[in-house]
Amino acid sequence: MMRRLFFVVCLGGAISAGLPLCAGAPRRVCEPFPLGDVRLGEGPFMDAFRVNKTYLLDKVEPDRLLSGFRQVAGLPKKADRYRGWESQGVHGQGLGHYLGAVAALYAVTGDPKAKSRVDYIVDELAACQEANGNGYVMTIPQDAVWNRLKAAAKTRAFSCGGHSDHEHFYDVRETPRKLGKDNAETCNVHNLLRLTGRIFTWSPLAERMDWAERALVNQILAQIGIPCLLLPLSDN
Repeated sequence: MMRRLFFVVCLGGAISAGLPLCAGAPRRVCEPFPLGDVRLGEGPFMDAFRVNKTYLLDKVEPDRLLSGFRQVAGLPKKADRYRGWESQGVHGQGLGHYLGAVAALYAVTGDPKAKSRVDYIVDELAACQEANGNGYVMTIPQDAVWNRLKAAAKTRAFSCGGHSDHEHFYDVRETPRKLGKDNAETCNVHNLLRLTGRIFTWSPLAERMDWAERALVNQILAQIGIPCLLLPLSDN
């Protein structure tokens, strides 16, 4: 049941540390439930859903998330970037999270405001692709994206699915003494959860969904009511 619930709520997931990535473009052998066919009942996931809906549609400004894409494409900005990571070397990832979340929101609720938001972002990204001239749309080089993914998935994950110490990587041999109050980063777990769902449709190995279940319960569900960027992993 938990595996089914994961597929419905998270739209997919990720490979755990050490699990290999699929090469090429394999044929899908299973499919997740369409979000429009499923409704959440009352409980912690529904509580989180209501909070997320308000935040996504009323608090976030898409043009601020699109600013880095427009800059790389040589287009004039429509708004300043958000501060934090969006103004640093990993800028751009926030838009991917946001677009997927709003699309899922529309699939579940049919809310026209969510659809309008998705349509706007897709049109803006298409304009960036056209301006770039080769279809690429991102705020960092393509090879850098792939290298970061492999490092995070294969050698950098804690048992709960998260990564990092104070949002930074370190020598993996130092892991035992790095466990503290600011460890597993939720952003990375979210990225890998989405990726695992896609990989599972190509090659549905139980070990992949086992990891996704652990990450969903131990990293994501553990934060409902007390959202946090970094999950404490110390024994006290």
